[in-house]
Amino acid sequence: MRIFVIFLLWLLPLGVIAQGSLPSAAEILAEAYRRARETAFTSSYVASLISKYDGEEVFSLGGSIIFWSEYPWLRIETVGLEDVFLPVEIVDLKEKVIYSYVPERGWAKHVVSGGWLSLVDLDLDPLFRRVKFSTVEEGTLEGNAVWVLKGYIPPDTFGLMRQFETTLWIDRVSYVGRKTEIYFEFYFPGLDFTTTNELVMELTSYEEVDDVPDERFAVPDEVPEAPDTAGRIFPYPAPELRAVATSGEEISLADFREQVVVVFFWDMEAEIADFGVNLALMEGLRSRGEGKGLVVIGVVEGDPEIVGAFLEGFEAGMPTITDRASWAEALGVEEATFCVLVDSEGNVYAKTDPFSVLPLVLELVEE
Repeated sequence: MRIFVIFLLWLLPLGVIAQGSLPSAAEILAEAYRRARETAFTSSYVASLISKYDGEEVFSLGGSIIFWSEYPWLRIETVGLEDVFLPVEIVDLKEKVIYSYVPERGWAKHVVSGGWLSLVDLDLDPLFRRVKFSTVEEGTLEGNAVWVLKGYIPPDTFGLMRQFETTLWIDRVSYVGRKTEIYFEFYFPGLDFTTTNELVMELTSYEEVDDVPDERFAVPDEVPEAPDTAGRIFPYPAPELRAVATSGEEISLADFREQVVVVFFWDMEAEIADFGVNLALMEGLRSRGEGKGLVVIGVVEGDPEIVGAFLEGFEAGMPTITDRASWAEALGVEEATFCVLVDSEGNVYAKTDPFSVLPLVLELVEE
């Protein structure tokens, strides 16, 4: 999920299209960003997300988000959004660090990378910097004068993000974001289905303050580092791994430098029980990424001949190795089905499930 990043769209500057005598979206967002940095404030939002397939709801959530901001510190607390957010996050925007608190696990420290760099500047976000604003208009929202910004993301080279449209309502006096609406269609290759998704975030309260109490940003002196947050981990060099695939060819991560690599760990019994859903998804991604800077490598435990026959039965062409134990240990994978994403510079970028890896791939493979 990218809700937090999406929410910040109204705060941060993007390259956009100017609209006659009206200020451009870039100018409006830059002013909102400047004021947010220079003002201590608290604000609250309500958020809802509905995901549908073939007209039927498959996923939904709704809840509230409370912010305390005094640059470079930001505190976020959420209610009802456990599938997307950690309950408490404290962000040091200057040092690019996130501290999170989960009652049953305590505090953890995360180094900001990937899409989370948008906390510092949205132009650094590999996916959302692609948003193009097509119109800027004057309007009103619940009696408040607002700028209405409408934008879109062009379709990607893999055909995953089929449609992406966003509308932002930004107060023309305070430059506070009052509402965000996003609609996007996401295609799952191999499984051949598309979900439609609608996100709405609305401002419920906003107050400027002289300063935010220091305890809002307080974290323990010693906080253990955590390798991941919301599907991302800070990049570190991938280990040198080499093995022989079921096809007889030798596979090495180093051979795919300058390409994005998805290392797909899977389990044969689980795939049989699930009708090969994850395998089909990753094979669909592999075929769409062929020749476009993306490689998918399968990793499984089993006899190479049996695995090879199993893959042939599924018409899966991904190179697959059966040296699971050593690759899983080297990449820190304990789950039966999991993906490790390696960027084009040979760094481990993220570890997540096969479905969540799709939007992360779009972050790394540029048009």
